[in-house]
Amino acid sequence: MASIWAVDIGNSLAKIGYFENGILTSVDTQITLTDIQQLARLRQPTHIVATSVRADDAIWTEALERIAPLLWLKSDTDIPIQNQYRKPEQLGTDRLAAVIGAQAIFPKAHNLVIDAGSCITYDFITIEKIYKGGSISPGLRMRFEAMHRLTAKLPLVPTPNTTLPLEGGDTQESMQIGVVRGIIGEIQAQIEAYKGNYRNFNVILCGGDADFFEKKIKTPNFVHLYKEVHLVLKGLAAVLQHQKLPQPPY
Repeated sequence: MASIWAVDIGNSLAKIGYFENGILTSVDTQITLTDIQQLARLRQPTHIVATSVRADDAIWTEALERIAPLLWLKSDTDIPIQNQYRKPEQLGTDRLAAVIGAQAIFPKAHNLVIDAGSCITYDFITIEKIYKGGSISPGLRMRFEAMHRLTAKLPLVPTPNTTLPLEGGDTQESMQIGVVRGIIGEIQAQIEAYKGNYRNFNVILCGGDADFFEKKIKTPNFVHLYKEVHLVLKGLAAVLQHQKLPQPPY
């Protein structure tokens, strides 16, 4: 049985997706380096594929290579799509994994991936498996923090947990309305812009704030919205599957 780990490493923590014969069976989040060996005793993989936003992955590499053969997704990795980014080495491999995941899940459609995380990224891959590029803007928390840090009096406000009114009755509410409605407007404007070139496509929403925005986004006709929180993990698994690696003798 082919058992692999897909590892998405953040600045300090990681998320691990466990795949059995190509199927994602479970996910562990907020994994630290000290958790790795214990997890390996419970779930011994045949291969590991990983992506990271860290500048130095030496410690993670050492820990993961002790467990199974490791493939890092990098700009020169053999991938199952055509990458038209002008400078592939500048493209975040989490963005690359996300569009590969979208193409693997919806291979018969154009796909716009919207990753609502620390930043909001927009990445488009065509039905012909051509990654066209995308755009990046500040995410939800980043906008709140920027208003607080770059002004003298605006407070750091939380993400709202209730429906917002049209007008804010105080400064906190006004900031929440401005940020949330601004992001919704931005997302819907991006979708409309792509509709000008592609009449029929999917929008796949992922990232830490996907749940928050899912029901707030309205899509036009012939545009289908899906939420897929584990898109990067599924993309990593597709990259490893594309390598057609032999199974190790254990």
